[in-house]
Amino acid sequence: MAKRRRRNASASVSTGSAPRTAPRRGRRSDHATRLGEMVSRYVSDLVSAINQHMRRNMAAEVRAFIAANGRTAVQVPGRGRRSGSGRKRVVACIAPGCTNPSKGPRFHYLCENHRDAPRKDYEGWRLKAREKRAA
Repeated sequence: MAKRRRRNASASVSTGSAPRTAPRRGRRSDHATRLGEMVSRYVSDLVSAINQHMRRNMAAEVRAFIAANGRTAVQVPGRGRRSGSGRKRVVACIAPGCTNPSKGPRFHYLCENHRDAPRKDYEGWRLKAREKRAA
């Protein structure tokens, strides 16, 4: 059995006016093809020009960065240990007569034994330690 071509639904309904023609399918017109090629070529040329410019800029910046730092390894400021210090600095407890290491700034530079001291006491100890260092 031979297959028939399906008709457009709008064309089969008669409204009394001339039948509509379906939009052409298939090849583009010559003008549209040429325009597409021109746009495509222009965009690809523009992208390659921007790419070359960025590469030149980046290469110049890297060269300048290496020259400025004397080819040394870069360290992020505030990270890691300072050069010359082999170990972490141990700060003594601020309580008078105590030689134990403190727990650091979180515990007001007090050791394990004195960290529960009243605020009035360790404020006084801090003032005395500051005066001692100033003298």
